[in-house]
Amino acid sequence: MATVRLEPILYRVVKLTREGQAQHFIKCLHLRKSPQSFAYAAVKALCIYGDIQTTTALEILQDCTGITSLAIWTLPNAEVSPIPELMQEQVNTLPLRRLSLSVASMFSTSPSFTTLDIARVITHLEILDGWVLWTVTIGIEKLTQLTHLLLALNLQLSCPEHLQKILNHCSNLKVLILRSPENQNDVNTWFKVHDIHDVRIVWTDESSWWDWFSPSRNHRNTWDCGEDVVAWRRRMKGVYQDIQHIEC
Repeated sequence: MATVRLEPILYRVVKLTREGQAQHFIKCLHLRKSPQSFAYAAVKALCIYGDIQTTTALEILQDCTGITSLAIWTLPNAEVSPIPELMQEQVNTLPLRRLSLSVASMFSTSPSFTTLDIARVITHLEILDGWVLWTVTIGIEKLTQLTHLLLALNLQLSCPEHLQKILNHCSNLKVLILRSPENQNDVNTWFKVHDIHDVRIVWTDESSWWDWFSPSRNHRNTWDCGEDVVAWRRRMKGVYQDIQHIEC
């Protein structure tokens, strides 16, 4: 009886990094009489990356239909071109609130979040791809319900106009976390040169990968740390104009 009670807790957050591990997970689910009912009720957060095949990832998402937080960092197989579109269809059926993705996992060509139904209801979005702010915004500025956003910033290639468009149009945005490997002085100089001043902007040199795989149970998630920095800057009432680095 204790095992039965503990299982939903053990399955609440699932992290899959290898194809063999993912196949074993599917097998364990399907040992039950009602695998999809169990997965719907138990699995609420799911992270898929590593060498997991996109067909396997799709099968897992078809079972785990109750997840509210999804990180999908896989690349499609060249010989299975319809998979990104099938992934979109499946993700659109989920009750997601948080999504972290590599664009190629859901889009094959001409990516645009305006074609992704779930993009209209998620509140937290992270895009791993470093090119998103280079030449296009792929419709991010139209996701006006977003409260938390994490994007990559390249000081040589990112377009400040695209960044400003997102800040202007995403009216509910509380935190915009920009990931860059550059040092803090260079990051702040970039913002000053382009005359971008917004209390909601926070800088980090890490992605939310640590939220899933940190060895410390006391590790605070990236979003909470970003909120703390923004709250501190608001309390300072503009005294500190520099973009602050997240310290979790």
